[in-house]
Amino acid sequence: VRELVEMLEQPREWALIVDLPGPDSAAFTAGLAPAVAPVFLFGNWPHPRGVVPAHQTLGAVMYYRSRLLPPKDGVARPAALVLDRDRLRPYANEPDRFDNRYAAVLPTAAQLQQLGVKQLLYVVPENAEERELDDLNARFVEYRSAGLEVKMLGLKDLLPAPAGTPQAVAGRTDNRDAYYGGSRFWWGGGPSYHGWFWNHYGAASRPFGGIPERPPRSAFGSGYTPSRRTTSFDGISRLGRTTTPGGSSGSSRSSGGSWGRSSGGGFGG
Repeated sequence: VRELVEMLEQPREWALIVDLPGPDSAAFTAGLAPAVAPVFLFGNWPHPRGVVPAHQTLGAVMYYRSRLLPPKDGVARPAALVLDRDRLRPYANEPDRFDNRYAAVLPTAAQLQQLGVKQLLYVVPENAEERELDDLNARFVEYRSAGLEVKMLGLKDLLPAPAGTPQAVAGRTDNRDAYYGGSRFWWGGGPSYHGWFWNHYGAASRPFGGIPERPPRSAFGSGYTPSRRTTSFDGISRLGRTTTPGGSSGSSRSSGGSWGRSSGGGFGG
């Protein structure tokens, strides 16, 4: 995927939204470096009994810290907005668990447009549905209304080439194959399909080497367009609120949890 980002003719017109489980998001973004500028949008508190294993995410970020630090070359890079997909893990009011779930806070359409962003690539794991998570729906619909296109990339479409497929790409002079140890994952499963990637998303790209070829099957999320739908965030959200009995009348009250202590219903770092 880093190689795909490097192929873009107008990289600053794009931003990536990486929505994988926290440690995977950190590792994936480290792999994208230095082609992107990471922007971490992790929220709220780690806790030994937290619903969200945020300590694992923070540990992964520290592990990859040297790769995630921005290069000091002054080159402008597309942003990678990094989320923890576990932020909305199911929770059934268990008294022995701390509800540290939170909603993602993404930049507004106006903020992205001020940075020159026109299109976003939403990266989701292999087992994802062809839709955004509930807390992103309203923001993605806002993006669409403002003229920002949101495209989806499912990691299930990044596949190893069949045995016997040359790993090198004609015309490429870097040492990328040595870096990957000869084991490559390609969009669509082969170099020619990999070179077609930005054609699929309607964006201009630099020559990749060889002749780009449309994959024989539709890519995951090909028909995806954000649309307003009913989500768990319609009405009053219960994220971060544990309901416990209160008073002799049998009424209930909200206690514990991180959601009630965050500003604006969750926050990003």
